[in-house]
Amino acid sequence: MKVNWKTIIKCVWVTLCFFHLPLGLGTFLVAPASQFANDNLIPVLLLLSFPSGPIALLLGGLFIDASALDPPFRYSLVWLAVFVAGYLQWFVIIPGMFERPGSTMLGLAHFRQPVNVAVTLPVESPASTIDLITQRPVPYNDQGQTPLERVICDQFSNSGDSQMPAEEGRDLPSVNSLPGQLG
Repeated sequence: MKVNWKTIIKCVWVTLCFFHLPLGLGTFLVAPASQFANDNLIPVLLLLSFPSGPIALLLGGLFIDASALDPPFRYSLVWLAVFVAGYLQWFVIIPGMFERPGSTMLGLAHFRQPVNVAVTLPVESPASTIDLITQRPVPYNDQGQTPLERVICDQFSNSGDSQMPAEEGRDLPSVNSLPGQLG
């Protein structure tokens, strides 16, 4: 059985971070003005999310006056900023930097079925427009025409028209009226 170390490390990191939230908030229940969480638990969170955690904490300090906040709310806000910064750093940005660039493959090779050829197909000539072994159109015929050119030439040769008529709004052969001109 193959062990997915990326998932294990991710779960351990998230568990450690979520373990610090109730632990830190619990210290404020014992002593509301306690600095235990700020002195002992915040540095561990900063180490878990280094270097983006301290940077997020400094940027957050520019916009929020932490001294005006209640200590449990301040700890929760610091925890949230450090957790989000660390999560984005370790599990979004860094894995994105090390992904191999490449083309997106559909993975349809295993759906390929062997081609069964019916023996009773009428064959016009040895230089047929369809290769009966692979059932794929031949890229060019003897005149150097592509499959699309052959279809267009066959349609014009069967209808007897060598060019498209330009009568009263008729753009295509066998089209007698436009959608707005019924009848």
